[in-house]
Amino acid sequence: MKKSTCKTQSSAVRTILMVGATLLALDTAAAQDSEGAPAQTQAQVESSIGVDMTNQYFFRGIVQENQGAIAQPWIDFVFPLGEGENTSWSFNIGTWNSLHDGPTGSGGAGMSMHYELDAYAGIGVDFAENWSSSVSYVVLYSPNSAFATVKELDISISFDDSGLFGGESSSFSGVQPSVTLAWELAGQSDVGSDEGIYLEAGIE
Repeated sequence: MKKSTCKTQSSAVRTILMVGATLLALDTAAAQDSEGAPAQTQAQVESSIGVDMTNQYFFRGIVQENQGAIAQPWIDFVFPLGEGENTSWSFNIGTWNSLHDGPTGSGGAGMSMHYELDAYAGIGVDFAENWSSSVSYVVLYSPNSAFATVKELDISISFDDSGLFGGESSSFSGVQPSVTLAWELAGQSDVGSDEGIYLEAGIE
């Protein structure tokens, strides 16, 4: 059992390193290509980085930590792939982390604060003016071994309803409805015995 766990974590580390290497290579290539290209033909690579602070962390309704301070840094890149009539395609890659000083982090016996590292890569499409959809492969890994590695396929679709309420001229941007389906391919997140399927419907 212990040997199998080590193999799973080693595989996850390799996957995360490959994702990071791909991100760096794509970002470098995009920067080099943009140097000699006319401004009007440059593909706009979008990148964002940030950190959220909280004192409670729930994942799909299940409490992960509710003691101490929690920092959740993330970085995300979006690479345009092409456009068609009323459609645009993109490649998305990034990581999300959760750092704890409570019992599941540095407050636990012999544990580091790095509770979770999620690495993801996926394809997205915007279509019919207000609709967006994406398919992503996600690895949820625990650097401090607080939980077993989970690999899943996430499918989502969302609708931008801000135009129904006046668009940019309105202070109300709508409810932005979305639906996400997460299909666990290996491991599971709810302390059960089998991989599962998670369905979420949400508004902002």
